[in-house]
Amino acid sequence: MFGLLYTVIAIAGLAYASYTDIKQRIVSNELVLLLLVSGVVLHAIESFATRSIMPLLFSLAASIMMFLFSYALWRIGAWAGGDVKLFTALAALLPMPFVGSVPSFYFIFPVFPFLILINSVILSFPFIMLYVIWKTMRKRDLKKRFKGILRDTGIHTIIYACSIIGFSFVLNLMGINSILLIPILAGITFLPRAMKIGVPVMLTFISLVYSFDIAHGAYIFVSTFIFILFFEIVSYGRRYALRDRVATDKLEDGMIPAQTLYIDKGKVKVYAPSLLERILHPLHEPKHVIISEHRAAGIEAKDIKKLKKYGVKSIWVKDSVPMIPIVLLGTIASLFIGDLIWLITTWV
Repeated sequence: MFGLLYTVIAIAGLAYASYTDIKQRIVSNELVLLLLVSGVVLHAIESFATRSIMPLLFSLAASIMMFLFSYALWRIGAWAGGDVKLFTALAALLPMPFVGSVPSFYFIFPVFPFLILINSVILSFPFIMLYVIWKTMRKRDLKKRFKGILRDTGIHTIIYACSIIGFSFVLNLMGINSILLIPILAGITFLPRAMKIGVPVMLTFISLVYSFDIAHGAYIFVSTFIFILFFEIVSYGRRYALRDRVATDKLEDGMIPAQTLYIDKGKVKVYAPSLLERILHPLHEPKHVIISEHRAAGIEAKDIKKLKKYGVKSIWVKDSVPMIPIVLLGTIASLFIGDLIWLITTWV
């Protein structure tokens, strides 16, 4: 009975939060507080009814662990404050599964909220892809650019799918562990364009002539195309579809900057690291930063004052994706389906 009650409250609360997130990009603090208090109080009642302290301990332990984890993400700028509060409340309400198929340790340790988080991340891939496509199609000047995504995806699919097929064939022929394929794929990025395409295609042709496994080759091509298409769309969306130029006078608290601005010798400059620098030092920023694209919590009033002080007329801000609907889907999947990673690996 209690399990059903927790499930109904969680889904109903997330459904309402999804509505406000889509309409206004906000989640009510009152709703989050209601979910948190409901979780703790109802688990206390369950402990009293069952004469076992475990339900209450699970609720408290899960909420504390999720708070510490999400707070750490907030400190480094990866999460907004609303994410911290929502997942803490959700952990208090759903510290363990009540239906679905999950490994037994989810019933032993209060880590079920982390499964909800992981499932939400997995489900975010198709959601973000569709959202970026929708945003792109709404901006007429970007429709032509979107064609470039398909072109780049096709080229990269040929390069990397052929590399996987061709170099796997060579490694197996030489009796070398296929794990070496990873640095080979990374190294291909630095080759001249002609060699990037020519060498993998030649090796793929030889391997298909040698083994003639067309089905295996087609599977790799389709999988690679889908994988690359997703990252091309997300990357494209971050650069064009999911950002807008906003005048400094019209900036509001919580808006998320799409660029990092800093002061250098009294002048405002845009921090534009190279791709290699972004990979090696993803969170690195210069000194004297005014606003940072890594701060998921968004712009504050003091940041707007600094921008006005240094004469910045406008900045790029991110058009954030509504994430609460994804959390709702992740919660439903966790409750009624189980561990998506386990299911995917079993299917593959």
